Formats: sequence, C-alpha cells, structure tokens
Amino acid sequence: MATVGHLIAGMVRAYGPGTTREVSLRMAGCAVLAALPDLDLVFFHVRHPGPYAHRGFTHSLGAALACGLALGLLAAAWPKTRGFAVKLGLFVALAVASHGLLDMFSDRGSAVAYFWPLSDTRVVPSFRPIPVARFSPRWLFVTSEAKEFLAFSPALAFALWPRRRSRQQAPP
Repeated sequence: MATVGHLIAGMVRAYGPGTTREVSLRMAGCAVLAALPDLDLVFFHVRHPGPYAHRGFTHSLGAALACGLALGLLAAAWPKTRGFAVKLGLFVALAVASHGLLDMFSDRGSAVAYFWPLSDTRVVPSFRPIPVARFSPRWLFVTSEAKEFLAFSPALAFALWPRRRSRQQAPP
C-alpha cells in the first residue's frame, strides 16, 4: 500500500482528548509511526522472500511490540513521562502494528510476515478490500493515489473532525 493510507490510519490512532496542539502532535507522531515499517525498503534491498525482504519482520507484530517496548522503557526512564510509559508503549505498538495489518489487506503486493518471529510464514488473506495506489513512471498522482485517498477519506474525516474540549474547572 502507498503511504497515504498508513498516514491516515496513524492519524486516526491519535484520536482523543487534548488541545489542538496536543492532538496535532499526536497525529504527526502516529502518522510517522504507522509509516515506519516501510523503512525496510530503504535499509534492506533483499529480493528473496525472507524476513529481511519488504513486508518482512518490520511489518510484524513482533516489531510493533519491540517498538512499543523500547519507547515505553525510554518513557519510564524519563522522570516527566514515567507515569504514562505503559500507555505510551501500547499506543506506539498499535500505531506500528496497523501498518502490517493494512498491507495484509491491500489488494496488491506480497504477503506479510505478520507473526514473525514466531513464524516466517507470510500471511495473505483471501479478502483484500483495500485499494493500492500504483505509481507510474510519469507519477500520475491523480489516478494512482485518488483510489486509496477516497477509500480512506471517511477515516481522514474522523481524524480531522473537530473535538469538544473538556470543561476544566476554574481554580479555587
């Protein structure tokens, strides 16, 4: 899947209370985390279908849990963020795990090693409803990305929908 769907899925994951600035920062962070597994395209130029090839270990639940654990432990070591380290770890793990799940259900591309390191088997379900943008040599953005953008537009509308701020009590 192209990055559009992953970014939108990350933005949806950031839904929750907070000021506009807090929500915007969460959306940006989750969008980056949701696209993070595609770094395998940059660092690993492996053609065989092993764990280091595209949609291999970086797209797995194991990698998502490792990212969540790493950031959770980092937050626990920092005094100001110690109180929400577990919540942050789960939040990060879910944002990263969404990538492999979306790729698994995209209508094109290779199968995903979603259960690595427990299994090297790549998963491809029979029902793959998510349209994938195809890039042409001429980068026809309108025709390639439009299908994916339209498919994710309800999720984008949800992510960007204005939220009511919670009423805060006035100081005594």
